[in-house]
Amino acid sequence: MFCSQCGVASLESDVFCGACGFKHEQPIKNKPKPVSIVKSTKLDISWVFKSIGIFLLTFMVVYLVAGFMLLVLIEKYRIDIDKTLFAVLFSTCNVFVFLIGGFITGYLSPGVTLKEPAIAVAVLATLSNLVTLNIAVSLIVWIFPYYIAYFGAQYGEKLQQARRV
Repeated sequence: MFCSQCGVASLESDVFCGACGFKHEQPIKNKPKPVSIVKSTKLDISWVFKSIGIFLLTFMVVYLVAGFMLLVLIEKYRIDIDKTLFAVLFSTCNVFVFLIGGFITGYLSPGVTLKEPAIAVAVLATLSNLVTLNIAVSLIVWIFPYYIAYFGAQYGEKLQQARRV
């Protein structure tokens, strides 16, 4: 091995060059190869559709669990549900659907896919509002779910990267 600074021969075990004192870069034994995470700037349309499926499944699971819990509470404690409580429960369930669906998509998708689950939520929110003929609200109502899904996808990606290392 030769010093990259002055060119003098040195042993591989030497940390510093004996002639000029330059610190050699030591090859570390058993160093794991770095995992290359590809951050794509292109939109992967297939993951938008996969995200829509993941969100629909998450929607069904969250609402089944919430409905069962609500049924138990109503039977056991005789709770009367008014419109305000229903709106709070509905909004809370939706936040969980967006967060969990974004997280699952971010975790399962290869590479870094953050935009795809957020766009999928925007599409779903817009379609659901168009079906209910609330066209004016459909342009506004997807913004909040978009950011919740994006936030969930970020944490899914972080877990995915942590498990690769």
